[in-house]
Amino acid sequence: MTNDEWKDIVTYYDELYVKPEQYQTEVQQVLSFCQNYQQSDGKRLLDVACGTGGHITYLQDHFQVSGVDLSESMLAVARKKFPDVPFYQGNMTDFSLDRQFDVIIYLYGSIGFVRTNEKLKLTLKNMVRHLLPGGIAIIVPWSTTESFQEKIVVDAVKHPHMRIARMENVKRKAIDCVEVTFHHLIGQNGEVKYHTQRMEIGLFSHNEYVSAIEEAGLQLVEIYDGPNIRMGAFVGRLTR
Repeated sequence: MTNDEWKDIVTYYDELYVKPEQYQTEVQQVLSFCQNYQQSDGKRLLDVACGTGGHITYLQDHFQVSGVDLSESMLAVARKKFPDVPFYQGNMTDFSLDRQFDVIIYLYGSIGFVRTNEKLKLTLKNMVRHLLPGGIAIIVPWSTTESFQEKIVVDAVKHPHMRIARMENVKRKAIDCVEVTFHHLIGQNGEVKYHTQRMEIGLFSHNEYVSAIEEAGLQLVEIYDGPNIRMGAFVGRLTR
């Protein structure tokens, strides 16, 4: 992505997409993965594609959190919410930080935005460069080529200052690509505005995830399909 695809959505992103109970449950599962598999000694965590920092609300009680995201508009919101958390602007495929981490997470299906299998491999290799020996990586797929189902998402949310009606058409554009068309009605300050937008998200097979994780040099320690992370998760560890 060369442009900021989220600049129009960011003004109401938290109200529409951030679900506190879901995010808190997902962070509890992250903690469980750390307890079961992490062999490094620290609590340094990098939230890749952190967005506005929805998970950081719960992560910061347990980790020394940093965040990286491609969207400057998303990062502007995150920095305002968490002034003491270091945030970095960068593409998950090739960002470069001068530090390493005990835990690196890709939550909420953000890995799908790399879009191609080649970039998936590059992303995980780049991630390993930022992971300490004994540290773990948690990768939540947006979906897989085997499990993807087309759908129309319908939702509405009410907040004291805002109302949002949402329909999103989620369809397969190619065997390895999903096209999502957003239709959002946003009611605020006595006005209703309409926003529509299309985004493409990469689909990877179960075996492509496993292969990319192992090719990056990680030991695959769990493929999670429990209820706490609805998209599932791949957990890898960088051996000492």
